[in-house]
Amino acid sequence: MIKKDAYYQIIIGGHVGSFIYNEIVSAIKRAMKEMGVSPDEFLRVVTVQDTLGIDLRHDGYAVGLWIGCHDTVADREELERVNELLRLGISFLTVFHSQENFRNEIPKCLHLINGCSVYDVHRIVETLLGLLHMLPSDRRAFISYCRKESAGVARQLFEALAHQGFNVYLDTASTRPGVDFQKTIINRLNEDDVIVLLDTPGINGSKWVREEITWINRFGTGVLQVIWPSVGVANRQITGFCEQYQLNDKQLKKMSPPENRQLRHNILNEIVCRIERLRIRSIQVRHSRIVEQFLAKIESHNNNLPGDFIDYRIGAFQEIWIKKRNNNMAWVRASTRQPNAIHLHQAHKEKKCPPAKWPRKVSKCNKMKLLYDPTDVHDDHVEHLKWLHRYLPIQTLDLNTVSDWLKNL
Repeated sequence: MIKKDAYYQIIIGGHVGSFIYNEIVSAIKRAMKEMGVSPDEFLRVVTVQDTLGIDLRHDGYAVGLWIGCHDTVADREELERVNELLRLGISFLTVFHSQENFRNEIPKCLHLINGCSVYDVHRIVETLLGLLHMLPSDRRAFISYCRKESAGVARQLFEALAHQGFNVYLDTASTRPGVDFQKTIINRLNEDDVIVLLDTPGINGSKWVREEITWINRFGTGVLQVIWPSVGVANRQITGFCEQYQLNDKQLKKMSPPENRQLRHNILNEIVCRIERLRIRSIQVRHSRIVEQFLAKIESHNNNLPGDFIDYRIGAFQEIWIKKRNNNMAWVRASTRQPNAIHLHQAHKEKKCPPAKWPRKVSKCNKMKLLYDPTDVHDDHVEHLKWLHRYLPIQTLDLNTVSDWLKNL
């Protein structure tokens, strides 16, 4: 069962009593409202001091923001907590009043993070939304259902989620004529943050739903399983990250034919809220899983080849830096989706700041990789990535080839 109290979280340190603090928080809330997401329900803003002794990863997805000020000195306890949050892989954005005074406004542990001017609120908000995976291009959902039994509810959810800023996949609305249907479904399921499964009596008889559930279980995406009144017990078991929502007859409007029945408005709103909270946790779980698998391969490498020891650090933007004893370095960014040219371009634009006391020249970092899980990635997409490798300075790295790559670094 998924906890109900999952939030997009912003942890703010530094000059929290300043006008810019209120301006940034207000701007974030306005941006969320514009995309249809209620900040009162889904946003939690806390100070660094408020997080002492708490692992915020259990309450959703978190990012940090440090507001610089030349006449405010951070206390030791606050800085120790910032370092703890960085070690947990929580990304930080720094904002400053003066570029020339940056090092005096921003704590040393955050000096290597590229910052924004406090006067560029639009850029600050856009960056924070990006770190929270809340930009419109990041919000993706998939509706799996049986047309003969739940077409009305599927259309309802499609429209409600689209209103809330989701890029929603619904077969009747999202697949163009002449497109390979199975290939489209597999690609979407691999890229979506959350799946809504409408568990009606006949889904076991639907070839497409059976296949979709198979792929869902393989990808481990978060699933909200909405169970019809006449089903009672879930028809299909989801092996991964799943929450079940049991409907009763009173929560569905009576309509003819039965497949056009719709959810009552309050139930629709509650389900959409659950989908949002599930998405928050799904992002955290998928990212943590791929990072943990990568770090496990580093540990295995070090155990098997102690003479070729690899050190690593997790950076302020959740990138992973690795270094061999000969100072050969690599920069790795984990992707929860199958990468494409846009993802590679975005990763390449990020400022590469090696960890403290590591070689400072980025030129010593001779490898830049976007890490992904290759489970069931279509052959055509693999060929696309190979083609990109011939032309781009940053390449993809699939988990199955990490061990060999580490040996040859």
